[in-house]
Amino acid sequence: MLLNKLKKKPYCNNFHIFLVNIILLMLSFKYNFIFIFLILYLIFIFLKFKKLILPLLIIAFIIISEILLINFYPKPKNELVAKVDKIENNGYIVNYNFYKIKILDTEFDFIPGDIIKLELDYQNIKEKSYETDFDYKEYLKSNKILYLAKAIKSNKIKSGFSLNLLKYYYESYLEEKLDSNTLEYVKALVFADNDLTKDLKNSYSILGISHILAISGMHIIMLFNFIFLILKKIFRIYKPTVPLVFIIIYVLSIGAPPSALRAVLFLLIKSLNEKGEIKYTKLDILSISFILMIFSWPYIFYNSGFQLSFLVSFILIFSNELIKTNNKIIYLYLTFILIYFNTLPIISSFNNQISILSLLLSPILSLILGFIIIPISYIVTVFPFFDKIFLYFFKSLNIYVMNLANLNIKIPIMSFNIYLKIIYYIAIFLLIKSIIINKNKIKHFIFFSLFLLTIINLKLLNPLTKITFIDVGQGDSCLIELPFNKGNILIDSFNSIDFIKAEGITTIDYLILTHGDIDHTKEAVEVIDYFNVKNIILNNDSYSDEELKIINEAKKLNIKYMNKIDEIYIDKYTFKFLNTDLFNDENNNSNVIYTNIDGINLLFMGDAEKEKEEALIKKYKLNEIDILKVGHHGSNSSSTKDFVNLIKPKISIISVGENNKYGHPDKEVLNNLKNSQIYMTKDLGNIEIDIINNKYYIKPYKKSLIANKRLNII
Repeated sequence: MLLNKLKKKPYCNNFHIFLVNIILLMLSFKYNFIFIFLILYLIFIFLKFKKLILPLLIIAFIIISEILLINFYPKPKNELVAKVDKIENNGYIVNYNFYKIKILDTEFDFIPGDIIKLELDYQNIKEKSYETDFDYKEYLKSNKILYLAKAIKSNKIKSGFSLNLLKYYYESYLEEKLDSNTLEYVKALVFADNDLTKDLKNSYSILGISHILAISGMHIIMLFNFIFLILKKIFRIYKPTVPLVFIIIYVLSIGAPPSALRAVLFLLIKSLNEKGEIKYTKLDILSISFILMIFSWPYIFYNSGFQLSFLVSFILIFSNELIKTNNKIIYLYLTFILIYFNTLPIISSFNNQISILSLLLSPILSLILGFIIIPISYIVTVFPFFDKIFLYFFKSLNIYVMNLANLNIKIPIMSFNIYLKIIYYIAIFLLIKSIIINKNKIKHFIFFSLFLLTIINLKLLNPLTKITFIDVGQGDSCLIELPFNKGNILIDSFNSIDFIKAEGITTIDYLILTHGDIDHTKEAVEVIDYFNVKNIILNNDSYSDEELKIINEAKKLNIKYMNKIDEIYIDKYTFKFLNTDLFNDENNNSNVIYTNIDGINLLFMGDAEKEKEEALIKKYKLNEIDILKVGHHGSNSSSTKDFVNLIKPKISIISVGENNKYGHPDKEVLNNLKNSQIYMTKDLGNIEIDIINNKYYIKPYKKSLIANKRLNII
């Protein structure tokens, strides 16, 4: 009876309505204001398609029930028995109940399928530090991993079976047979393990084409068609069942990446769609695949691979309506550009740039990937001895990609927050609609172009001075962005590069390193290499090994570096270096920097300790400070009562890591600072201070999360 109903294709041409409903529902869990749009959408559907409102509500009820179950299911005990799912470099992932646990372990001898007994120490998963930061907790959850734990004890009980075992053994076999250059591509394109070297990954990222190395629907469709062709020509098998079964086993054995799983579901539903007189449209099939994947695990919605896969598939469905040309090369280029700009808000979070070379060459590289690299990867996977023939192809490809990356012309772009994404996709929707109906195309194209140009040049329009104390863990980094893009100053560089990229910055006028300790200078070389750094300022002490590396890199790039600086000037702003006699330790020789920005006094203490504070009191007439960057992460060696009482800070910022081994910040220091408002990066993430018209506004990221009352279930 159910089969007969399915043959009649219920809700034919309407499944996209369910898809939109789910998208709004999932977004509303993360961004509460989207709930308003969800209610308006349901009202619209009720008024126009009354018969669809009940299934819409049923679908919403199922998803909400699943999410509640996932979040309120009892936490696993510290001792448990689980099945190994996947082996990783720093541990393994186990299946437990209906979810997974990521285990950090350096001493183990397990393989996928093993049943093991564990004693675990559960770890807090660090939340993101700013709106466009990579959300590791969300990433794990989108992959069914609900807990992160360290293994205290682990013992194998017995061997078991897992489809991942097929991948594990065959990868181990290929590691002995293939050259490392070939193996990198085989692992990425055949087994969904991106183990490319750091330099090669960076090159693909710079060109904006790193996504082409992920297993996509194109891989699966090509493989399916090839197997189907072989079965038809050689074995006279004309039904798609056998190749479908093979593809399903293959996709499950490599861990079912979202894009591959979407392609399998599309193929499966398409084959079932042949039965009956009524046919589901491609949009229906795509929507059904989307709904089934959400039903299987709602949090997959937040997986970037899932988002890109469905977005690209959606674009391809309508590309014929949008691109009217018989020239296949022009069609390919225009399709790629359409995909590129539709996926830009997601892709930009990976590299924060629009790559000109990517726009010109990616269609060609996509063709090379589809018709050369993927087939070769599968050939050497099945017949490793062919690697002797294809080895030089992969080596040449690597050299070509890295050379292109060095020549790349890039337009930096800030990461999109949710508000920019909404406006961007409204502009895209209006443009696509105008192309389809052939009306107001120029007007909507101008609107979209102006909006994109505004995003690229947003800093030129910003009247605020923005100071961000970056949540870098147990270290220091602070980015000062002057109004109207008049200048950028980075004080210390520890773990800072991702945030600076996300800001869409190209130039750093001054990289100031307070002293040579690694928790202040780490990533300085990467910052110098990636951004246009004009000047580097070091402290007055002898150079540490880390500072010598930075100096060598500066020399290579002809960047001016200096120490023993009294003042620097950027536009109308002065930054004074409060120098004293040298001490016998690196911390007390930290650069201490004072500045006044639009009437607001700021003091950056580096790792200066009480001896330096005493010297500052003797040498300088210190004003009352509005914003103090507390010295040495709140250590009891700094921020003495005499010094704090003299400068009377209104706001005290402590850059410190959660559960750090030093016990920072010290209780005595917190007591000394009790008359000021204390903000700590470990609790609040990035702490942003905006200055305009002699006033300052403090915007700690995690405090804003509490203010927005976002649902904890996400």
